[in-house]
Amino acid sequence: YKINIEDKILTIEQMLLNRIRVSFSKVLVSAKSKTEIIVSFLAMLELIKQKDITVSQNRLFDEILINKI
Repeated sequence: YKINIEDKILTIEQMLLNRIRVSFSKVLVSAKSKTEIIVSFLAMLELIKQKDITVSQNRLFDEILINKI
């Protein structure tokens, strides 16, 4: 089973199509392994780098919120 970062980027972008904000835990709901969780996090970082999303977190260890720009 291969996990592709481009697929995870598309997944995050599609989750944000009809919403302004989505929690990172919702992105991880379908994750089947630790590797998939890591790839999802890397996909989120890539989207931040591309300035397609912003993320916010109220306090340490709180939910990470992904915001559409």
